[in-house]
Order: sequence, then structure tokens, then C-alpha cells
Amino acid sequence: MTASALQYGPVNPDQALSIFHNATVAGIPADGRFINAVLRCFGDDITAALTAWKSDIRPACIAYETRARNKATPTNRPKAKNLLAAYNGLLYVCGRALRPDIGLRVVYAMKKEGIEPTEISLNCYRSGKRLRQKDGKSGFSLLQQIKLIDPYESLM
Repeated sequence: MTASALQYGPVNPDQALSIFHNATVAGIPADGRFINAVLRCFGDDITAALTAWKSDIRPACIAYETRARNKATPTNRPKAKNLLAAYNGLLYVCGRALRPDIGLRVVYAMKKEGIEPTEISLNCYRSGKRLRQKDGKSGFSLLQQIKLIDPYESLM
């Protein structure tokens, strides 16, 4: 719940990672909704989000996804549901950073891992992008100036 509230405040990657580590120590599992909220706390700091994803967060997600269960999993439960939610958080950060090129790489990583991006995944990217433009921080990057954003977004 704290991570969800922090995504609307000032961007603080250290605080987001601290929440993740404290929760892990307290025994809170790395399920998709929690990881999605933590990743959204990174705001538009895509570099910090990807670094945290690669070093700490993804391994915890993989461990949670492959955990042993006491009961058989229902056959109608989508495979890698928690990882999908976590990747959607990364796509949100890509949208906030106005980096569809990295968003496309995230989608490629999802497919490589056997996770099919859904319409919700694209909407997470768009939601981050809308929030960035609503904040008035949209400033034109080099990619926007040479019109490369639209081709990347159309590939997602």
C-alpha cells in the first residue's frame, strides 16, 4: 500500500528500493502487484528501475513465481501472472521516461521469457506517458525531435 501511494509523489528510487528490501526482510512475497507498485515509484528514472530490476527485483520475482505450492495450480490460471504484472510496472516507467525504445526492449524480454504482452501492458506504457505529459515535463528529447518515438511505439 505504501508503494502505491508513493508513485504519485516525488520520484525517489532509493526509497522505492528500500521499500522492496524492507518488505523482503519482513517476509512479504514479491508478487506482481507489489512489484508493479514498487517499480512505479521510480517515476521516470528508467536507469535506476532497470538496474534494480536486474539486480534485486527480478530474481525475487522469479523465486516467487516458481515457489512450491501446497495445492495444485488451477489450469485456468495464466502462467507467469506475477511476472507479467511486474513487467507492466517497467513499461509504466518507460512511458514516464518517454522511452519507447526501452519499452520495446522490455516487450522483447517478456516474449523471450515466454510472457505474452497484453493490451494492459501497452496501456501501462501509455498511462506513464500521459502522466508525464500531464505533469508538463514532456520537454522534447532528441528522439522526439527526429520523430523516432512513433515508430518504436507502433512496434510495441
